[in-house]
Amino acid sequence: MRYFFTLMLASFFFAAAALPEAAWPMKAKDGRHSYCTSAPGINTPAVFWTLPSVQTAAEGGPCTVIGENDDIYIVKKTAGTYSIEEINRKGETQRVYATGSASPIVSLATGGGRLYAVVNGALQAWVLGNTSPQWTVSSNIGSVAVLDESGNVFVANPDTLYAFTPSGANLWPQHYDLDTTWFVGAWPGYYGNAVFIIYDTYYAAINTSNGSQRWRHDITAWGAFDYFAGPVIGPDGASWVGRVASGSIWDYVMIEPSLGGCNLDIVPLYNEALFAVSDAKRLLFAGSERLLGWDYVMGASSSADNVFDTNIHFNTTSAITIAADRFYCGRGNGSLYAFNMDGTQRWVYPLGIGGAYPSHIMAADQYGTLYMVLSDGRMAAVGEAPVAVVSGPSSSAVGVPVSFSSAGSGPGILTDTITYH
Repeated sequence: MRYFFTLMLASFFFAAAALPEAAWPMKAKDGRHSYCTSAPGINTPAVFWTLPSVQTAAEGGPCTVIGENDDIYIVKKTAGTYSIEEINRKGETQRVYATGSASPIVSLATGGGRLYAVVNGALQAWVLGNTSPQWTVSSNIGSVAVLDESGNVFVANPDTLYAFTPSGANLWPQHYDLDTTWFVGAWPGYYGNAVFIIYDTYYAAINTSNGSQRWRHDITAWGAFDYFAGPVIGPDGASWVGRVASGSIWDYVMIEPSLGGCNLDIVPLYNEALFAVSDAKRLLFAGSERLLGWDYVMGASSSADNVFDTNIHFNTTSAITIAADRFYCGRGNGSLYAFNMDGTQRWVYPLGIGGAYPSHIMAADQYGTLYMVLSDGRMAAVGEAPVAVVSGPSSSAVGVPVSFSSAGSGPGILTDTITYH
């Protein structure tokens, strides 16, 4: 599974298209592109709306992203070609960005007033609001697009890391040669003016300013069919890469960048796991066997302490999404689950959408609403059940729960009286 194209066909995808933290509250800093939001968690969940025929999870990396103005960008397939739809929080289409390609979109990223898509070996870029691509680079690109705070974009093909300015110019005099013919770093990460990327036998940080190597950490696969995944990056720059043996046995190696890529800790796991890290430095794993949580301390001799292990068969179907005080993931029984940070279950919400369940990567906006691709190809928005304010005879305001429709073929918002924060 060391071939580049092999990883692109994995049932779940490790992604880390980091978005500029200064631009808006939501952040993305982990190996599965699971979003974090600082908004309060959902206490009374409700399906706001569903949309038909979005791109399915098996076709790529992060394909639902939140823009700087709270617009949502999703992938759709119409008449044999793929496009990107810009929708608002009510699920209403605002614009359509056409790729002109019959190939599935690998991933989306947005920041600095631009939208990026990796499709058919090319990186396409649009200025938001202009539905014609501003520029395209075709170089057998297959990784997700990573953005820094200045809006520069970084992508890779099997042996080269590319860096472009928002206008499409080369950021570096030369592209970075990965020094390998076996490239497995399809999902690079970003932190502290460096791109974190995995090669065939080593993991490195590349300075975004000039393309030089900041540090390199050698990693060794167990066998010919093993590969590496990630990275996952914490709020202080600590990161993990996952080592996979024949697709079943995993361990996670912690790297502390201040020590030049020093190996601090190994967390053994069994079966494929979806993982994320919270702002509170809690590393969360959700796999087919159980949910686990680890706290880590940079520089400690034992960098991770297990804080919970549910030891239950959970069958996670989506990446983990983290809110201020809880995290969410989907399950194959058609439900969305919320857990406290100590691993205790907060609630379970049967979506009631024909048995469809959350799959792949859920995006979260700054208000805490979750946007998820479902197993049947539809998309749903789930958030806090709103309350309509009704004025009584004495001018006192009374809260009345508002119901939503989750069936329908388009936006399911029932009334314009709902206030969107």
